[in-house]
Amino acid sequence: MITHEQIADLINAEGQVLTEDGNLGSIERVFVDDATGQPSWILVGTGSSGNATALVPLSGAAVDGRDLRVPYGKALVEGSPRMSDVESLNTDQEEQLLRHYGLRMPAAGQDAQAGSGATDPGMTRSEERLRVGTETRESGKVRIHKYIVTETVTQTIPVRREEIRIEHLPAGDAGEAIAAAPGVERIGTPFDEGEYEIVLYEERPVIELETVPVERITLTKETITEAETVSGEVRKEVIEATELT
Repeated sequence: MITHEQIADLINAEGQVLTEDGNLGSIERVFVDDATGQPSWILVGTGSSGNATALVPLSGAAVDGRDLRVPYGKALVEGSPRMSDVESLNTDQEEQLLRHYGLRMPAAGQDAQAGSGATDPGMTRSEERLRVGTETRESGKVRIHKYIVTETVTQTIPVRREEIRIEHLPAGDAGEAIAAAPGVERIGTPFDEGEYEIVLYEERPVIELETVPVERITLTKETITEAETVSGEVRKEVIEATELT
């Protein structure tokens, strides 16, 4: 049985009314039973163009976290009879709604008969059933960070340089031939004094940096379905008959 405290918590938490096949809407009003003073009906804002609000019985309803779950289909609720006066329900209106939901109107004076010792030929046995569902919540975040790492790369390359080497050669045809050879420069004339300069060349390594793509990374998010077993305690009523002598 849904209590006033549970209904108040659901309204404060802006809980939704859930049917067997979807979300119905939010609770807009609560109706109590005149005999017991307990909540018996709720007015739900469905948002449907045909029937913006609908009356739903709390019989068989159960609190599901921050929401209220009712044992009816969404189409059945949205197709319920519309009441012109939703401030209160008279007997005829309640009976019409109960017939729509396949429920029966309590017999008049039933509580009084039970209190006076009258024998009820029937008894209702109730039990709790476990409703299991799933909820989506955040389990973690992934952050991608790209940073620069500096490495030292060593390579060996051949370089050339020119050096001066003095050779003494005999005069004559052989010396003239060597002096005239390619790459040999003849310096001065006989009995000339002075200083002579020869330019020497060498190769030096030159470093150039080139940026090239080496790898491409993509992220893929996958949904993995796992089987998880849940358990909960439910209560049920057991009826035993004892013969009195």
